[in-house]
Amino acid sequence: SYMLLMDNDADGLPDPATERRVPLHRGARFVVDTQRLWHVVVHNGTAPRFALITSFESGPALERFVAAERAA
Repeated sequence: SYMLLMDNDADGLPDPATERRVPLHRGARFVVDTQRLWHVVVHNGTAPRFALITSFESGPALERFVAAERAA
């Protein structure tokens, strides 16, 4: 499984030239700027895969969370 990310092209559509794949190993955690990046999870396996997706508005609380995660 992986997270597929792409920047916008000049028309605001996904730009395949910017495609990046982030592996989703068990326990993976990361923050995605969903206002800027097109994103989708791809799972080619046959077994179910579960994830928790949480949305936060940018601000001081999110910045503190990201800083704490980087320090850990």
